[in-house]
Amino acid sequence: MNSEKILVVDDEEAILKLLKIDLETEGYEVFTAKTGQEAIRKTWNTSPDLILMDVMLPDMNGGEVVKALKANPSTSQTPILFLTALCSKDDERGQVELNVDNQRYLTLAKPFSAKELLTRIKNILQKKY
Repeated sequence: MNSEKILVVDDEEAILKLLKIDLETEGYEVFTAKTGQEAIRKTWNTSPDLILMDVMLPDMNGGEVVKALKANPSTSQTPILFLTALCSKDDERGQVELNVDNQRYLTLAKPFSAKELLTRIKNILQKKY
């Protein structure tokens, strides 16, 4: 079983519930946040090994959340995978990355399968990306 902690940030309750169940089934400890501010607080309080970040949130966008996290030394090295409907599966085949302050972040296009997500998570946590 895995012991890594994952923070899932998305404003859609159904997505949070589904991802929490899928990830906990794989043995991950899962925390969730619906807003950017909540994501920042939970990152500081839980020190996740990975953050799954939606781009469009109600209070701030995912890029703004990442900037805030990267500005803090205790959270600056936390890996982030963006989950977004802003890129397509065709884009993703080319490993689309979002650029935030001249730093590139991997993305996974919505909708995605649990298998796709788990493969991506394992690669990131094993630093195989």
